[in-house]
Amino acid sequence: MSLNLRIWKREIILNNMSKLKIGIVEDDMIIAETLSEMLLELNYEVTTQASRYSEAIVMIEDEKPDLLLLDINLIGQLDGID
Repeated sequence: MSLNLRIWKREIILNNMSKLKIGIVEDDMIIAETLSEMLLELNYEVTTQASRYSEAIVMIEDEKPDLLLLDINLIGQLDGID
């Protein structure tokens, strides 16, 4: 198989794969926005950002991310460990 054909097949496979959807739960908006921008540049899908436990639960239920980047020291009574 020629190199061009292998590259072409790889591009078809990669283009047909769905993007990994990543959720960000972070109460520092500068960190959250920086993470979001970096992930978007790497061609990941990013959900709505959550800064509190209650917002994170809603985001998870509504958007069903494949992966969460989770700050364990959130503001409020319940945090990222709960």
